[in-house]
Amino acid sequence: MTYPDWCFGIPMFSHLGLILLTLSQSANANGGPEIRKTIYEAMVRSTTVEWTSAFEGKRSLYAPPRIVFLETPVGHPARGAGYSADVGVVLDLGDLNAVAQGLGDDGPSMAALLVAHEVGHHVQHLMGDDPEVRGPRRELQADCLAGWWIAAAGRRAQADHRAPAYPAIDLDLRLAQTLDMLEAVQTRSAPGAPVDRTSHGTTAARVAAVTRGMAVSEPWTCLWATNP
Repeated sequence: MTYPDWCFGIPMFSHLGLILLTLSQSANANGGPEIRKTIYEAMVRSTTVEWTSAFEGKRSLYAPPRIVFLETPVGHPARGAGYSADVGVVLDLGDLNAVAQGLGDDGPSMAALLVAHEVGHHVQHLMGDDPEVRGPRRELQADCLAGWWIAAAGRRAQADHRAPAYPAIDLDLRLAQTLDMLEAVQTRSAPGAPVDRTSHGTTAARVAAVTRGMAVSEPWTCLWATNP
């Protein structure tokens, strides 16, 4: 099956060294398939809470995306996370599980940001998908939106007197490890078809985009900015 506006890859992260996510349901991604799926669904619910609040601030209603879980074979050309306005947010359990398990305690936070990036594409769609925003720039906007969600979820946890679900991690190291892991998983049976790491922008640009998203109070800044 071919999905339009397909997006592969994961969001890049900031040099701050700390990510405060507030998904208490997502503290362990090492259970069975159904448990892990429940964890990822909890990640999506957290994005829904924050985006519902953001849209209310614009006196608008947020319509959460449809979530489709797949387990595609290793090396399949459609493997990976993606978004299509017609289909919704598509999450590959194989990739999510590889990240969540391969990085140990830090894995869930990386998987959550992958999910948040794809939900960011849904927000772009709801806001009208600027036809001039394509390629890496569109991906950087989604990274910025994912960064905003991280900060918003952290503020909600603090207001509710809840501890963050994830510890501090070395983001630069984990970013490199996650990219290497996904490339190995996605292309193991498809030699000669490596993951294009530049399609979403350079690492430095993506780090800057998520950092910007974490710093802004209004997520719409990510959409209006010429260079998010």
